[in-house]
Amino acid sequence: METLGVKVGNSTDKLGRSRFHCFDPDTHLMGGYPDWYYKYDANWGKKGNVP
Repeated sequence: METLGVKVGNSTDKLGRSRFHCFDPDTHLMGGYPDWYYKYDANWGKKGNVP
């Protein structure tokens, strides 16, 4: 992507929460993220409810 001129940067909000979500709305509401998500998420995704 960098060779195409796409700039890479941190996209978290001021509280450190992720603003980019790669799954459909149902997955976000119901859970069930694949295991690879927790391994590769740059913001250290966690399972369960987070206030």
